[in-house]
This record gives sequence, C-alpha cells and structure tokens, in this order.
Amino acid sequence: MSSDKKRTRLFRPILLICVFLGIHSLTFGNEENGVYQAAEAGLHPFLNSIPQGFESSFGFGGREEFSLASLGSPYQLCTIHPKNLAPEAVAGEGLILPLEEFRFPIICRGTMRALLTVARMNGEWRAVEIGAAGLAAELNKLEMNYPASGKESQRILLRLYQLKIDFAGFRETSQRLEETTFVPLRSARLALGTAEEMFILYSYPETLKRARDKYAELLAGTIKR
Repeated sequence: MSSDKKRTRLFRPILLICVFLGIHSLTFGNEENGVYQAAEAGLHPFLNSIPQGFESSFGFGGREEFSLASLGSPYQLCTIHPKNLAPEAVAGEGLILPLEEFRFPIICRGTMRALLTVARMNGEWRAVEIGAAGLAAELNKLEMNYPASGKESQRILLRLYQLKIDFAGFRETSQRLEETTFVPLRSARLALGTAEEMFILYSYPETLKRARDKYAELLAGTIKR
C-alpha cells in the first residue's frame, strides 16, 4: 500500500524550508492554547476522513473506535541544521532547532494508535495530517517502558533529515533543550547499529556525536542519502 493511502492530509508543511530560513523561534508556552485548540478541532474531522476500509492502516480496529479517541501529550518536531552536523562544527547550545510543528498521539483504549500533526500555516495553527501508526506504536512502547516520559515531561521528536533518523527526547520544563535525554527510535537504532529492540538513553552530547559520525559517513559517500 502506498504511503498516500496510509495517511490523510490537507497540507504538507515544508519543514526543510523552515529549517534553512531559520524559522524556529517557537516558544511553546506562548502558543500552547492555539496548538491544543487546533488539535482538538482537527481530531475527529481527520479521523472521519480516513477512507472506509483503511482504518487498520491508521491503527484502529474499526470506525466505531473513533468516538473513543482522545489526544495525548504532543511531541514538538525539532531538527539540527546540516552545517552543525559537519565534523568541524563546534558543540554547544543553540544547535537544536524547534520547528513550528507538533505530533499529537491519538489515544484509544489506553494506547497510541496514530499521530495528528499540527503546524503553523499562514500564521495560524492548524491540524494538517493524520497517520504514522507505526511511529505511534513505537512511541507508545517507549512511554510504557521509560518512566521519565511521564505527563509532566516535555516531549521532542528530533528528526535529522539528511540521515533519515529520529530520536525521541524528554526533558523537564525547567531544562534547556541541550539537557534533553534522547532515545534513538528504530530508524536511528538501525543506522547506529544498536540492537533493534533495545531502548538506549543518550545525553545531548552523545546524540550529537553519534549523529555527526553518521553524517561524516554520508559526506564520505559510505552511506546512501
């Protein structure tokens, strides 16, 4: 089944444009109401837009479960500019770029079934896409096994586009982004050569070093884009 059939969307945010233009100054505390309102407004319209017969591709056993769905705590999408992954780049703060996009887990019967994407479009927060049942299942397993991912934690989805790998991050509200604890998701575990089913905790410096090592391999032509 093609990826287009496994997700429904109104818009596709062009995230890399945001990265290269430096549009990353989102302070979630100032935007929280708008982000949550957009997610609440979009949840059931997007669920109802799932084509008949494709419910299982979105993590649901049937359309009757849509009425039981609710939103979990969101993950803010972040990235690191490729210039800061280069081996000669310096370490330090300010390398993690928060993007104006969030992934809300859709919860049904106590488990994450899919993710609802909320992004700023033309100055307004809007729900723009539903899907990623596989990623939702992985995050659900992670949160069940990692106590620090509790309700009070701020969640991050660190996506490194050039390497096509993702990390989940958790931090206290008082902590800086660089104090986040990162967990490599399956795409990152496979790229880094770690055990596929093992959740590993990395500090920010460890995450940056491993990402830079893989990026150096990419630049050397030893791994494919």
